Amino acid sequence: MQELAEERHSLQKALKEYKIYGWLWEEDAGARPEPIRSTYLKQVEACDIYIGLFWLGYGPDTIEEYNHARAHNKPCLIFEKHINIEYRSPELAIFLQNIQQVANPDGLTICRFETSDQLAEHVQTDVLRLLTTRFRESRQQPQLTPQRIWNVPFRHNPFFTGRNSLLQQLHNNLASHKATVLTQAEVISGLGGIGKTQIALEYTYRFGDEYQAIFWVHADSHASLINDYFNLADLLNLPLAQKQDPD
Repeated sequence: MQELAEERHSLQKALKEYKIYGWLWEEDAGARPEPIRSTYLKQVEACDIYIGLFWLGYGPDTIEEYNHARAHNKPCLIFEKHINIEYRSPELAIFLQNIQQVANPDGLTICRFETSDQLAEHVQTDVLRLLTTRFRESRQQPQLTPQRIWNVPFRHNPFFTGRNSLLQQLHNNLASHKATVLTQAEVISGLGGIGKTQIALEYTYRFGDEYQAIFWVHADSHASLINDYFNLADLLNLPLAQKQDPD
């Protein structure tokens, strides 16, 4: 705990100038009814930014704190005191080298310093940069995807089987018309009871994700057709004159 004690206090002072609270074990841990390890890991989980200081000694607890912060997706700022590094622990040297690997997807960019004043300046600059970046990211509006419009009144039939060639042909024909006129249509015809409705229903569920809108209207009679057109207008929030009697 003695290594980098001066630097840790300098760091905390630098943060206080911007009304940012920095938690230090030697000042803030106090007496607690829990193990030391639980205390510092909980503080890592509660923090908004993890700041790690490294110099010569390899502290397994500090490494665990860092790994814990990364596991909890905390933004991590790492600062390395770059003086007398020939006396650095080989374990720490390997650790710092690994997290700075350019090809390491979990790596970080480490900032080097030599004096407490340099550290304080770097911390203030880097913390404000991080906070500004996060604020800008939070202000970015997500790209809105078109809302899918769907009014199919029947559930998917899990027992539908066969007709694959007909469904694929229907899909191919409709897909080939995407760039042409809107009045082109495909018709399924045949005697009552042969499964025309079920084929149309299966098509909507099998290929529905390729369409922005799927409208289902009943054409059993003129009245039901007109009534469903009015329902579509309501669904699309289209302005209409007062609804008239379908007859």
